[in-house]
Amino acid sequence: MKGKFIRKLLALTASAVLAFSAVPVHAEEGTFTAHGAAGAVAPSGVYSAYLENVQYHQDKARDMLAFVNDFRTNGSAWYWNAGNTTKTENVVMDNLTYDYGLEEIAMQRAAEIAASFSHTRPNGAPCFTCLSSNGDMSYGENIAYGLSSVSGIFDLWKEESEGYEEQGHRRNMLGDYQAIGIACVDVGGAYFWVQEFGASTGTAAVPACLDTKSVSMEVAESRIASGYFNTAQEMDVTVGDTVDIPQAYCTAVLNDAAITANVMIDGGINYTTDDESIATVSDGKITGVTEGTCRLQAHLGTQTFESVLNVVTDGSHSMYRLYNPNSGEHFYTASAAERDHLKAVGWNDEGLGWYAPNASHTPVYRLYNAKGGEHHYTTKIGERNNLIKQGWNYESIGWYSDDNHGTPLYRVYNLNAFANNHHYTTNAAEKTMLVNLGWRDEGIGWYGVKG
Repeated sequence: MKGKFIRKLLALTASAVLAFSAVPVHAEEGTFTAHGAAGAVAPSGVYSAYLENVQYHQDKARDMLAFVNDFRTNGSAWYWNAGNTTKTENVVMDNLTYDYGLEEIAMQRAAEIAASFSHTRPNGAPCFTCLSSNGDMSYGENIAYGLSSVSGIFDLWKEESEGYEEQGHRRNMLGDYQAIGIACVDVGGAYFWVQEFGASTGTAAVPACLDTKSVSMEVAESRIASGYFNTAQEMDVTVGDTVDIPQAYCTAVLNDAAITANVMIDGGINYTTDDESIATVSDGKITGVTEGTCRLQAHLGTQTFESVLNVVTDGSHSMYRLYNPNSGEHFYTASAAERDHLKAVGWNDEGLGWYAPNASHTPVYRLYNAKGGEHHYTTKIGERNNLIKQGWNYESIGWYSDDNHGTPLYRVYNLNAFANNHHYTTNAAEKTMLVNLGWRDEGIGWYGVKG
């Protein structure tokens, strides 16, 4: 029982703190007139974007109409007057008509508040600039976040125990409007609700939307908190090839809000590389010029997001080198996903190790010793089979050695270590340093593609 009470309290607190009300037209202050709202525009520096995986629950949203109309017509409604010394009691208002033009506005705004929870839109303009496809607008807006139930959100908006300043939602629901449109969306497991109030638009009825959609919106540069590319933070391009630039994402947030959802920027981004001798960008395409590593840059106003761009010779791919500061193991992998996982659990990313051919006649076998917690890599079938007999796990072919013997990977052995005693490097100076420290030079383990 106690656990249930705590969960309920937390849910209500989160919703109450993050619920806001726009003052309706008939209010005494902060009024948006039709002329003022239509004249308001978004600030400069906005980008075309869209929010993915917006799950609409318009069946739930439309169920709220009955709650609102009962509240307006049952004769027991009231609200505090300014100063909280007197009440307007026994309020009776006409039923609101459910309006599908206002619902269209509410559905757009529900996605927008998932990206930026505010009556200010993600592009920096007031909420009343959100129009239906027929050009209709609303004159009052309620928004809320947190609860999935119709009755729970409705009770939250009723604000029974609040004073005048906090009863904006309540006064909106009891306001002198003709119609209402409501929306409910689930974005990443979080529910967002919107009520839009206004005049009847005469929009034809449509079925309740239960679809998952990508919703277009504009995002102001001032609300872009961070960004990244929709690939791994490293990509390969072959010399001479021209490929599409990966899509950039940003996170749009209201400056003082903690509720955010990722929105994809799909316009207005300027792309460059930091070294055009290695790769160039033109007309939304990347062209590999010569082998090397540079950075692909996405510029949004004053902000720049970067991704490592490797330009490789035909038929090769990047090999990544990581280090475990706890065990002392150096690890090598062709998988960006494996690299990213190890970075997330505390391994140090030591960058690009070398370029390996996509295929050759010489595979490099990867084995793992569960007792010592170490990996071993070899091109020798006999060595592989001997380690398997000793209890090592054969994991697979890790990559391939270059049959043209392009770039040597030197192999050295630490006689004094119990585990993680082999090291592999393309750096002859590193190999020499380790040999001078007492490591044994075991020759060349395999070859990478010549750089």
